[in-house]
Amino acid sequence: MMRYDENGIEIHDNAELYRLIDAMVLDIQYLEAEVASLRKYLAVNLPQSNITDFLSDLAGYYAEHEAYYDFVKHIHGGVDPLGEGHAANLNKLLENENLSLR
Repeated sequence: MMRYDENGIEIHDNAELYRLIDAMVLDIQYLEAEVASLRKYLAVNLPQSNITDFLSDLAGYYAEHEAYYDFVKHIHGGVDPLGEGHAANLNKLLENENLSLR
């Protein structure tokens, strides 16, 4: 539902956008953890020449998008929920085999 101010200008309420981004961040965190676990299994159990091929392209970076930057700033106090903390959690999944994402 669109809202308008007294001059008839549309009011952009970011609350709904922030809720959507928050839900998407939770999905990304969960899915990346699942992918890291599966890739760990594959890296250990399949013959390959370079183990890091299985571990690349996780912990994406979205701060270049203005909506995500605003979300991080206003909802998470400037701490990116998909940043270093998330990467550290993914790395914990890989510790047993001395593998790392970064």
